[in-house]
Amino acid sequence: MLNIPKRGPWIILPKQRYELSTYEPHLVMQEDFTMWCEFKVNTDELGENYGVCMRPGMHMGFCVKTEPDGQSWVGFDYWTVVNGENKWDSLVYHCKDLSFTDRYFIYVQHSLKEKKFFYFITDENYKIIENGSREYEGKLVDYSNTSFNLGCGNYQKGMPESDKYFCDLNLYNLGLIANIEYSYDQIWTFINKTKDDTNKLSKKLKDLVFYFNFNEKNLYKVWDLSGHCNFAQKNTYEDDLI
Repeated sequence: MLNIPKRGPWIILPKQRYELSTYEPHLVMQEDFTMWCEFKVNTDELGENYGVCMRPGMHMGFCVKTEPDGQSWVGFDYWTVVNGENKWDSLVYHCKDLSFTDRYFIYVQHSLKEKKFFYFITDENYKIIENGSREYEGKLVDYSNTSFNLGCGNYQKGMPESDKYFCDLNLYNLGLIANIEYSYDQIWTFINKTKDDTNKLSKKLKDLVFYFNFNEKNLYKVWDLSGHCNFAQKNTYEDDLI
């Protein structure tokens, strides 16, 4: 498990310094991909948006959203370009019976050919509480050369505070695959078989881009078990995180 304090985000760079990355992750989510994230938000403050693992700009990725009246959602946001205009949509679970501070697992697949998302959301007992699919028009917004932000949506200078999505959370599992060949059940089998792995995987997946079970980490970096050196690391690239 990795605890990320509010305003202390981590980052997966588009490519690591010194050309360490052997499978750069930043282009993967423009085409077919499978991605999952297991997390728990450590706050009960309503009226806030929380970024769990998101691409910057027009946010794309896993997030939690709350309203002052107590309504809350967990899900996966994405943006598309339709006839030259940007449009937002989300794969969500409305937390009517569960708290947004519960532990959740979200699995998302994107088919470029079908222009369609498939998703599963489970509770802390790994019971499926939401699943479905969503088609879209146009094309996905281009996130080439952008990072994967853990614990925020954006952090750049000049960004409105409401768009930064800073989040205090625990991350338990995070992975990205550059294909849609694996089912939800197959991913669960992979996670369970590798839950005790440290710096070498006991089970392989085709086109695995990065994978973290957070067993192998230090104060500044988490080991990428995919072998492609797409490490997660403390964000020290901006000086306006507070």
